[in-house]
Amino acid sequence: MFRRHGIMYVLIAAVIGSSIFFYCKLSRQMKSVVHYSKRSYHFLSSSGSQPPIERVYSQKKAYSSRKLCHRLNKLPFGEDSGLVLGTKKIELEEIAAPYNASLIENGDGYLLFFRYDVPGFAMFQSLKFPFKSYIGVVPLDGEFRQAGQVRTIATGSDFSEDPRVIRSGNRLFLSYNDIAENTLYSRTMRLASLDPENFSIQYTLDLDQHIQPVEKNWVPFVYQEQGEDRIFFGYSINPHKILKLKDQTQEELLHERFSNKSCWQKLPWLQAWGSLRGGTPAQLVDGQYLAFFHSSFKQDGAIWYVMAAYTFEAKPPFRVLAISEYPILFQGIYDTPPQNTAHEKLRCIFPSGFVLSRQGDKEVIHVSCGENDCATKIITLDKEVLMKSLVPVSPNP
Repeated sequence: MFRRHGIMYVLIAAVIGSSIFFYCKLSRQMKSVVHYSKRSYHFLSSSGSQPPIERVYSQKKAYSSRKLCHRLNKLPFGEDSGLVLGTKKIELEEIAAPYNASLIENGDGYLLFFRYDVPGFAMFQSLKFPFKSYIGVVPLDGEFRQAGQVRTIATGSDFSEDPRVIRSGNRLFLSYNDIAENTLYSRTMRLASLDPENFSIQYTLDLDQHIQPVEKNWVPFVYQEQGEDRIFFGYSINPHKILKLKDQTQEELLHERFSNKSCWQKLPWLQAWGSLRGGTPAQLVDGQYLAFFHSSFKQDGAIWYVMAAYTFEAKPPFRVLAISEYPILFQGIYDTPPQNTAHEKLRCIFPSGFVLSRQGDKEVIHVSCGENDCATKIITLDKEVLMKSLVPVSPNP
């Protein structure tokens, strides 16, 4: 009898404990729902696949400190070395928090393809979909001011992220990641052919290689092979794994195989800055490909994203030639307060595109970066200073 009573007491205690746990969990979630509903009630009446183009803005509590963490505070700012010539924050009339934007030339100005989020509901914080994410495009003038209306790219999804734009011949292609069609949380890379006049999608290729559940940050670039433009992707930087799109209208990718000596290299990039991951598309600059990458690490209770640059050969095997020794910093980095869906513990600079230009007698590089998942900044670099700052990578013996 005593044993039976003991089992009953244990069961009663388990039921009471579970009830308290789920009550606290539900209470937190309901507070989150109320919080999001106050910020996003005006989106709930919209319908159809096209999200509303309205000004999304909700500024969260400002950082208690905007100082750099210990790993970064001893590094020089780019302004001190002459590398960084200026920064400009992009202001759009319709969208308050555009980020992770890719930049490309367009006549006398530019096209900016960016990501923007629409707050939504998440009944449980473990869900991966607390908000919807879309890709927009807007023309900019030569001074990076808005020069036309914002349009949303109709990808047919509510979860499209992180666009990169490239040109292949006269065609415009948009590389981005999106939710994969399966029962698990996974993301796939997609490549869309765009109409350059109205930015409608002509067709979309799903490039999932079933290597890992979440695919992001591939580095697209165009290489001329046998007189024709071919689209390639840098899948990883070290090893420098390259994928080739066999045909620009088909979903077949070829895994280019090269010698281990050219793929695996000893790079002068400290592990303290985090693992190398893709950023901008790569472009031919002075006979070699140039791209900007990102990495991240945790410190002082926050996640810090940093950016830097690397170059690789202009032809197969596309060996990495040189790389930044440390992150590129600039005055005012990370100073955008968290807005909209941005996380308060994130300090992020995320390079997504760049263009080459001139300022007087200088050749410059304008890098478009997302900042803190809620802003876009254009960082103008002195091209000569940047290229000289890269540390050569010796070939493997």
